[in-house]
Amino acid sequence: MKKDDLERRFNLSRRRTLDLYKHVGAVSTFFAGLELQMIDVLAKCINPGNPDRADIALSQLSFRQCVNAFRQTIPRLYPKRDIIAQVKKLSKRLDDIASRRNEFIHSSWTAYSTGNYGQHRARSKGNLSLGHNVYSESPKKPMQQLINDIEELVFDLICFENELKEEDSEPVAPPDRR
Repeated sequence: MKKDDLERRFNLSRRRTLDLYKHVGAVSTFFAGLELQMIDVLAKCINPGNPDRADIALSQLSFRQCVNAFRQTIPRLYPKRDIIAQVKKLSKRLDDIASRRNEFIHSSWTAYSTGNYGQHRARSKGNLSLGHNVYSESPKKPMQQLINDIEELVFDLICFENELKEEDSEPVAPPDRR
């Protein structure tokens, strides 16, 4: 193989890889929006009178810590069964999306050629690398699906927040004075 041919193939691979990283960046951007939405919902529940104050504290937590706070705090503040069930479903979806996001974000990607994509997974804390995989399908479609799932979850969190607002505005029945 001649040097010019190798250089041309390398440049094509580099362009495909950069294109692939645009999708990784989009996943990261949409996930950041999900993080902010979750913190906003949690802050408004914890301190409805001054959510900005709770927001400052919550923004210092990791995503996993925020999900755990969401999972533990909302059912205590809103002990209705349907709300608790929604919190469980939303928490599970938040965990799933975080795992899928980490798979893309914390890997090194190379688009060797069309139909030949390499993923070198980052090593976990204190362990060796998780290895290198080669795929024949572009990871762009799964990344786009993750973005769609993130958008849907953001919408569901907004709807959940509105349900909690309605819950707060329901009149409380006067105590029975018999």
